[in-house]
Amino acid sequence: MAVASFKVLPLYTDSQIIKTSSFIILPSFKRDVYSVNIIAWNVYSVNIVCYNKFREECVKMESIPYHHGNLKNVLIEAGIELINQNGINQFSLRKVAIKCKVSHAAPYNHFKDKEQLLKEMKDYVVQKFMDRLNHVIINHDNNSDVMVDLGIAYVDFFAENPQYFQFIFSQGEFDLQISFSNEAISHSEFPPFELFRKTAEHCMKNADLSPALFSSNIITMWALVHGLASIFATKYVLYNGDRNVFIGKILREKICLS
Repeated sequence: MAVASFKVLPLYTDSQIIKTSSFIILPSFKRDVYSVNIIAWNVYSVNIVCYNKFREECVKMESIPYHHGNLKNVLIEAGIELINQNGINQFSLRKVAIKCKVSHAAPYNHFKDKEQLLKEMKDYVVQKFMDRLNHVIINHDNNSDVMVDLGIAYVDFFAENPQYFQFIFSQGEFDLQISFSNEAISHSEFPPFELFRKTAEHCMKNADLSPALFSSNIITMWALVHGLASIFATKYVLYNGDRNVFIGKILREKICLS
């Protein structure tokens, strides 16, 4: 049996290939070398499959909308989810891009590096939290209940967004340090706590409480509110009822500003 000898075939474009009903003819190959033509046909088929696959991927990438101009926030939310799943050490802009199904270069249009993205992720969560708390302050006209309603908003925010609680309070990268003594709370790098503290101090002054009690009262109130938030932010605690009514009842019983 004769064995046909042949060399590796180059990939040809459609214009260089003459197709018939049963086989194709490539330049420099004779029509009667049927076995070579079959090999050439297989190479052509693989070439077409690879090309079509490439085009499909390109179309997918081109068809992914830039989230109506909100890609930056989409990247931030994806980054929060990735860190909660895998930790900061496994975090990268490339992984965020993959999760969002955008090009690896896309995140760099919004963040110069991973560190900037991390900072903006923290700022993003803190700002959303502050917006919720400030809404209570702005729309509140009853000084005696403002701490209760502020506490309800605090817990509700993290109960509705447990991913934010895990992200902010489980990462050692973020400086949320609160410094205090028996006399006063002297330092905090966490704006929501500062808002909580200032509001509590204002309420205690209006209630003519001794300033010597301010520090311990604020920490006690914050521990109660933050503790409730941590409980309801876990997926293991479910309350069958109106959560905010339940939390409000607890806070009214435990927070005393008179």
